[in-house]
Amino acid sequence: MLSTHQAIVHNGEIKLLEQIDLPEGTKLLITVLQDDENDFWLEVSQSSLKIWDNPEDVAFIKQRYEEGKREKSEGITIPAEEVFAEARK
Repeated sequence: MLSTHQAIVHNGEIKLLEQIDLPEGTKLLITVLQDDENDFWLEVSQSSLKIWDNPEDVAFIKQRYEEGKREKSEGITIPAEEVFAEARK
């Protein structure tokens, strides 16, 4: 799941401005913001995530999830390893 959190650099370390529970080894993508760009990029990133927050997309995701489970149980899926191997050719 994608989430956005604010942090600052303090004494050479990245410090989150809020408490969040991240499992050990969680991978992060860090975007460095200029002070005057902070509000702009925060607003843009948050508003872009709202595009997917609607009943139609939720229904579509649930439908595809159920279809995927059915396809897997019927053996009509392709293992990811095979897909990646084919893509590398």
